[in-house]
Amino acid sequence: MYHMSVKNVIRGMYHHRCAVCLSQLPEVSIQSAHIISSGEGIRQLGSSVNMDLLAADYDRSAAPNSMSLCPTCHIGYFTPDLISLCPALPVLNYIHQYLTDTPVADQRPLHEVFDLLRRAAAGHVVNLPIDPTAILPYVPLFVIVVLKPEQLGGRCIPTLHLPPLSILEGNHFVLAPNGTLPTDQNVARIFDVLGIAAAKPPKSVGWIPLSLVDAEFNQQRYWRLTVNAEAILAMLFSQISTASDECAEIRIAKIIYHKLSLQYLQSQPIGGGPSGRGSGGGSGGGGGSGGSGASGRGRGGPSGRGSRGGEPSHKMNLRNRDRDEPTKRGRKIRKVEGALSSRRHHGVRPDNEQVASSFSTAVHDESVQSLEKSESESMSCKSDSDGCGELSSTCILQFIYLLTKMILLCGDLGHHMDLT
Repeated sequence: MYHMSVKNVIRGMYHHRCAVCLSQLPEVSIQSAHIISSGEGIRQLGSSVNMDLLAADYDRSAAPNSMSLCPTCHIGYFTPDLISLCPALPVLNYIHQYLTDTPVADQRPLHEVFDLLRRAAAGHVVNLPIDPTAILPYVPLFVIVVLKPEQLGGRCIPTLHLPPLSILEGNHFVLAPNGTLPTDQNVARIFDVLGIAAAKPPKSVGWIPLSLVDAEFNQQRYWRLTVNAEAILAMLFSQISTASDECAEIRIAKIIYHKLSLQYLQSQPIGGGPSGRGSGGGSGGGGGSGGSGASGRGRGGPSGRGSRGGEPSHKMNLRNRDRDEPTKRGRKIRKVEGALSSRRHHGVRPDNEQVASSFSTAVHDESVQSLEKSESESMSCKSDSDGCGELSSTCILQFIYLLTKMILLCGDLGHHMDLT
């Protein structure tokens, strides 16, 4: 926000008139509009300073960073970024040529170039690599560019002071002679808010077309303002990313913006390389916090949390063995029972020693295999320290299962001996 004293200076400078439509309003109604905002304009200012478009000490709260606008122009059109001001096309072409033809090492900051152009337009001799004489009449002039034409169909800004036609003669504009057409070469209407305030001409009702399809849209119109062209260009740079390319001014402004951005980026030192959080993303034994590279869970083990329970193939073997063992044990029990039944069928009654011997053989075989399996599982547990807890639980469950089967087997054998 401007201080009240600054607002009074701005209003007095423009004689309480809108700089665009030239309407004169009561003092309380005229609005002081920032070129570069005092709020979010801090990023815009920083970007412009990086590109040498604005000086580092540019004051956003000073009068040169503002102009007076009526509520219709300010709130209705400028604030929603429907339209914007832009330096005249000859000035943009000069800046583009300067950036293209002048070696980067020999280029001045653009805010200094604009200052030299203003001095040259005021009659001073300046030192620029490209002669600016042809563009000096356009240095203090600006145009209105349409940023969002799709929202401005049929729209126009009315004015009570439509300027007469002017024509370029030499290095300045003069009133065009009678019979001059608005579409003639070097002919334009110049909205001069300070000139209107000083001359107090009679009212001349007209309008400023904003629709691209309007028959009068292509007539040349300029606005003579006291603001700096580099500030207007900086404001436009913040708006043109999504702006329509249907006018030459916006196309050239985009080229200038990208040239300045590229020069700034090329002037910055290049870092040592992309930062990486490491190839491992966990604290477990498998992942770890790897070196440079893309972030991830790690590839040192099955997952970033470390190994758990051995390799997948080992776990599958244990599950398959658990499913196979009951079948094998059942076959051995049926083998013992079959032997006993066969002896009974042939009239041979097995004595206790034979039953005990058969039972002992079956149990011995079962015990040996169980012992071998337990030792194998024990070795597997020891070989995989991170998953020993899970394997120990498996060993205990299998031991309980074997013990239960042995008890049941003893009960079945005892029952057979009772029957015999």
